[in-house]
Amino acid sequence: MPNRYVFLVAALALAGCNVSPHFSLTTPTYSVGGTISGLSGSGLQLTNAGGAFFIAAGANGLYPNLVGSYPAGTNYDLTVLTQPGNPSQTCVVANGMGTVGNANSAAITVTCTTNTSRFLYVASQPPALAGEVEPFSIDAGTGALSAVPGAAQPVPGTPEVVASTPSGQYAYVLTVGGPVYGYSIGNAGALTALAGSPYPTANQSNGMSIDPSGTYLYVANSTDNAVFAFAVGSTGALTAIAGSPFAAGSSPLGVGTAITSNGVRLVFVTNGGANNVSAYLADASTGVLTPVAGSPFAAGGDPNSIAVDASAQFAFVTNASDNTVSVYAIDSSSGALAAVNGSPFATGTGPVAVAPDPSAPYVYVANFIDGTVSAYQLNVQNGDLTVVPGSPFPAGSKPFSAQVDNLGHFLYVANFGSGNLSAYAIGGNGALTALATSPFPVGGVNSGPVSLGIAN
Repeated sequence: MPNRYVFLVAALALAGCNVSPHFSLTTPTYSVGGTISGLSGSGLQLTNAGGAFFIAAGANGLYPNLVGSYPAGTNYDLTVLTQPGNPSQTCVVANGMGTVGNANSAAITVTCTTNTSRFLYVASQPPALAGEVEPFSIDAGTGALSAVPGAAQPVPGTPEVVASTPSGQYAYVLTVGGPVYGYSIGNAGALTALAGSPYPTANQSNGMSIDPSGTYLYVANSTDNAVFAFAVGSTGALTAIAGSPFAAGSSPLGVGTAITSNGVRLVFVTNGGANNVSAYLADASTGVLTPVAGSPFAAGGDPNSIAVDASAQFAFVTNASDNTVSVYAIDSSSGALAAVNGSPFATGTGPVAVAPDPSAPYVYVANFIDGTVSAYQLNVQNGDLTVVPGSPFPAGSKPFSAQVDNLGHFLYVANFGSGNLSAYAIGGNGALTALATSPFPVGGVNSGPVSLGIAN
């Protein structure tokens, strides 16, 4: 304390004044920052000392306060809590642990790389209705598929959807009869049934999606007009979420999930019997669903498949009887959907599946009736779709499902009618070129592939 201040206080006290010395010293703080690079997927969650925060998809660059500002001597430890999905990525933190010094620093680096797609899983409905899921290895250079020898997995009943977690550890097959069959994925792609599998839902289950963090799995059930919700455990086992099932619209068919740039978790369900889309906020801690204000949102005729782009800015819905695809802008805070200008956009005949490219602004729609794939370039500013030159591209008979690999190099289409898979290289302008070895046979004679799932 300056001497003159002490003397002033003493003089006033001798004069009979009741004076208390009142002053404060502000402890200086210093920022701890760093750089994020390579991030394209959604759902990256970083944590420091128990506090967690999301980083928006594609939000690369310098973050001067990546960890925050603290007094010198404060310890920090920045780690990855949740790896990004859509596309699946692995992010690594360097220099994330330390002690705040007497100056600002930006030495932390978070580097993300996109995981190469290793396996393609094909769910099929043979004529006898004794289904199976068949693993294929993906050649990262050529996109060619090779069936994993002896690894076809019988699935009781009628398989409808196959999906895998972003980590590539677990795969799930939804059957029309209701149960979800769970498997661990081996190093060579073979599947091993999980303890407790199958996990019950209800009859006439049609759609399934795993959220980009790999934490929750949601199933649409058209008989009960409901959405069944499960938590994905550390062993891959599914546990029903409290309050499940949650009410949906009439005849829900497709499910899509997203994590927005604000860290908001969303679930979307197409209601084929009501021509609309139900939207839900998903609690990050519990997975419980709460309807978004304004839900449901109008769609076209017989909406079925729904998918969300990697940045969680836009949702795409195929309208089977209208031969269109609807495009919606997603409010990153509320989850509300707003049809973009020009939506819906014309497709081929009977669109039943939609597959956004996770690494580039392209969207692909499989047209069941005319056996084609429609390709579009997405305007990432306003959601407008422009037809790619050469579109539509020929597929097999009755294409029913489509998937783009994580790196955005190849598109795969399951042809229900011809019992095979079409495979395409994706060009620089989004155009498709069939691989020389395409199509690839699936399963036994007359197998009907209905769903594709890619694992890393």
